[in-house]
Amino acid sequence: MRRLIYLLLMIGLASGLEHIAYAQTAAATINGTLTDSAGASVADAQVTITNQGTGTKTETNTNADGTFTMTGLQSGTYQVTITKAGFQTFTEKDLYVGPATTRTVTATLTIGQVTSEITVEAAAVQVQTTTAQFASSVAQQQVETLPLNGRNYQSLSALMPGVANLNVGNSSSTGQGGFNTSNSMSINGMGSSGTLYELDGVWNMNTGNMTQTTILPNPDSISEVRTLQNNISPKYTLLGASIVLVATRSGTKDFHGALWEYFRNDALDARNFFSPTVLAEKQNIFGGTIGGPLFIPKLYNKNHDKTFFFISEQGVIRHIGSTQTGLTPTQAQRNGCFTDPIKNPVTGSLFPITNGCYQIPTGSINPNSLTLLNALAQLPNYSASGNNFINTNPEIVNQLDSQVKVDHNFSDKVHLMGEYFDLRQTDDLPAQEWAGSPFTTNKQNFTTRSKLAELQGTVIISPAMVNQISIGLNDYVVDLGVTGLVYKNQLPAFQSTLPYNGLLSAG
Repeated sequence: MRRLIYLLLMIGLASGLEHIAYAQTAAATINGTLTDSAGASVADAQVTITNQGTGTKTETNTNADGTFTMTGLQSGTYQVTITKAGFQTFTEKDLYVGPATTRTVTATLTIGQVTSEITVEAAAVQVQTTTAQFASSVAQQQVETLPLNGRNYQSLSALMPGVANLNVGNSSSTGQGGFNTSNSMSINGMGSSGTLYELDGVWNMNTGNMTQTTILPNPDSISEVRTLQNNISPKYTLLGASIVLVATRSGTKDFHGALWEYFRNDALDARNFFSPTVLAEKQNIFGGTIGGPLFIPKLYNKNHDKTFFFISEQGVIRHIGSTQTGLTPTQAQRNGCFTDPIKNPVTGSLFPITNGCYQIPTGSINPNSLTLLNALAQLPNYSASGNNFINTNPEIVNQLDSQVKVDHNFSDKVHLMGEYFDLRQTDDLPAQEWAGSPFTTNKQNFTTRSKLAELQGTVIISPAMVNQISIGLNDYVVDLGVTGLVYKNQLPAFQSTLPYNGLLSAG
């Protein structure tokens, strides 16, 4: 085990400090109280806590006062079995514990043979009485089955008390991650930047604006979303008044998987009242997950209780409808012909009327300016509400999300987990919107290349003491670009003389 800890530390030092992210434990705890039928505490009873997904067992004993605690558990569904000579066996199953949660078991042993067993089903919802912390959570079944706009788990905000969704109806912000998606959750009225987001205990935020997450896992890869809202433990107060903990799924002793395709198309839509045509609206979200044991028949992991994997892939193709309008000079105006009076800036007098319009002489029009205008600003194609140009091209998003997670149990008390998330997204806008231009001759584009990784070793030293080392990497990268007419050599007729060469002079 000592070698494992040294290995984790060396990997962390070799990773490079600029990419190492804040990481912390989001481990769960199960505790309980054991009494007999007369209400007396039962000491030295054997408590076996079994992860129902992986079959991993952890054992402890009740103290002199009949209590027990087991920390450092992975998120998952557990079975608690308590045995004591002279008493019937007590079993509570389907006990789900999420990240940074504590579940309590209250057991009563009845006199009888150990071979006799009393089994109870765990309550789906349990009031938190162990700590003063106030938190809300959405479990895997809700995340998977409830309708989500854009398959963004943050749309479930309305299910949590004190949490509001800031992007209701905004299809762009409620996207699948990347630069075009903003955080939607406002907790206790603090806005989108007042919350720290963690993914499996790793800092998961764009530190440039604190309103975007590096990785937005798809709902089929999430085991629980938990918000810590008040009376938070000091270990979570690195940033923000509230915390969002997202726990992802792991492989189990049985194989499980899913395939999906979510489809939208403008062929099913009505025309927007302000648009002359039906806006382009196409969305395909497709992918799948698979998880299970890693084994070699008759050679390795024969009992399917040592090594597990979970893989998730999701692709996104979106054509988001857009309508942009603006003003552009007519062909007559580009030729110097104006119906409204226009003055000569040199003399201050009106230009002469020729053929029914105020005509600017050809020699007074700068050819470079006219070349640039004709190239960048398209001719009128629309007439409504004072504007004469319309651009109905869609915003086009292409994205691929990948996740790989491997868990390995060296023993019941020594666990190693490694995972890697990768997001690749291109977002092509229909125009250069940040410059206020509706024209299609220049278009903005954003390329997101983000990744998040973690290597985590956990050693349960005693039921109340856990040593956990987590090394995390959070890399949020966005390239901002413009396509179309952007270089001088694309317009040979445009001539300019600058006092310098080099950076940006070719643009």
